[in-house]
Amino acid sequence: GDILEDAGYSFSDSPFKKDGYMPFGRFCEKPVTDFTSYGEMNTSYDGKLEASTAVNDSMDIYAIMLKTIDSAELAIETPACGTSTEVPEGGRARTDQTNPPAVSVPGGGNYSLGGNEDVLPAIWGQEFTDCYEGDFVGGEEYFAVAMLEPAFGYGFAAGTDGSFGGQIAVSGGELVRTAIKGNALEATLKVAVVHDPADPVNENVALPGCTDAGSHDEVVRCKGCGAELSSTAVEDAAPGHDWSEWIVTKEATDTEDGEETRTCARCHETETRPIPHLVVEYRNTSGDGSTWKKGSTNALTFVFNRSVDDEKTFAHFTGVQVDGKDLDAADYTAESGSLIVNLKPAYLETLSAGKHTLTAFFDDGNDPSAEFTILKNTQNKNTSGKASGTGAADSPKTGDTEDPLLWFTILCVSLFALFNCVRIKRKTKTGLL
Repeated sequence: GDILEDAGYSFSDSPFKKDGYMPFGRFCEKPVTDFTSYGEMNTSYDGKLEASTAVNDSMDIYAIMLKTIDSAELAIETPACGTSTEVPEGGRARTDQTNPPAVSVPGGGNYSLGGNEDVLPAIWGQEFTDCYEGDFVGGEEYFAVAMLEPAFGYGFAAGTDGSFGGQIAVSGGELVRTAIKGNALEATLKVAVVHDPADPVNENVALPGCTDAGSHDEVVRCKGCGAELSSTAVEDAAPGHDWSEWIVTKEATDTEDGEETRTCARCHETETRPIPHLVVEYRNTSGDGSTWKKGSTNALTFVFNRSVDDEKTFAHFTGVQVDGKDLDAADYTAESGSLIVNLKPAYLETLSAGKHTLTAFFDDGNDPSAEFTILKNTQNKNTSGKASGTGAADSPKTGDTEDPLLWFTILCVSLFALFNCVRIKRKTKTGLL
């Protein structure tokens, strides 16, 4: 600048200021064209302006002109609690750090991240003194430094205090400060680490009883540091008893109730309930609907059974009725084997033809009945000359008599007629006629 001023030139004059570019660069005695990078620019000089260099009209003076960058964007990935970062042994804190949160800038712009564009160049302690190394802790804040490099032909606008003179839009963190370092922009960000919630777990569990509610706390903790993020109290409803099947512990009889018990599989509580005593019921099992024919010498048989302890049937028998009238002990027989009642033929002969009802009586239950039918004698003879009438099981034979008295009467009349004929014949011979 001094050399140019001594020669009467100024950067404020054309061609050093044009179309919003600012002057930057070096001068050489020979024209240098097609600069594409800073390295090429810095190593392609044949000569440089020195203090003793005489600047005259025959000398060509060139300058690299940079377009000003006055706005930038920066995004930082918020680290999860428990994520670690470290500095390799012998590494440089700001370039070799591993596993820091990723930083990105919009693609296709006029600037990029210095060094590895996919990782944050450094994570610093909160006092900016040391590179942070270790596990990030949820809820804590950490500082990150990102170095932005301009594309060739561009430079960042500088403020009066050496900070960035433009605006930076930051996402994922808070911009703390900026600084222009050479032609690059250094941005320092403050990043708050978030907890990484794990799946809820049950803690402080109080198991419910069969009839008492239980409880537990549904707790969410951070995967990284184990800090409790939330806790919700939950009441667990009582499930009720897990009853077994009823088991008979005392059999019911016809005179006493029984008992059955069940047990809870969880708390082993027992529950007992009575089994009602057995109801005694008597019923006719043989003889109902039978027939008996007058003149038969067979008895009519009826059998009655007891629903409980059938062997006790005869012991509880008290008597018999036919058509509502008590029978005399001479009219029937009764014997055990359940209860067997036999109506005697002599009694049956006294009954009229038609349907009749027999009822057996007991002292501890119902009184069952059975119906039977008395049939008339049809007075037919059978081949043996014997009258039928053997009860319901008899079947009349061909030629059987229905009434023996009728045949006896016919025989007497025939003999009387024969006697009269002989008497008349004798009187004729003696002349008495």
